[in-house]
Amino acid sequence: LLPSVDGMDRAVLLSACDPVGATTEELQAWVRPQMRPALGRVLTSLMHARLVGRDGERWQLRAAGDAEIRRRGLAVDVSA
Repeated sequence: LLPSVDGMDRAVLLSACDPVGATTEELQAWVRPQMRPALGRVLTSLMHARLVGRDGERWQLRAAGDAEIRRRGLAVDVSA
């Protein structure tokens, strides 16, 4: 993950890390402390933009979110 990634991008990326997504609590633990108060607003915004969706308690990346990550070069491939 690139150090310059902001809260919205981190939420998208974390939900992409696991095929089953991430809970709000997992996202809270992963974002920087100063980003936590706005996380609910960020997730709602991402959902309205159709980048993430919600399945019960878990936030999951949608195809549009995956495409956005790739388009913007937000993730670093460490599998190579």
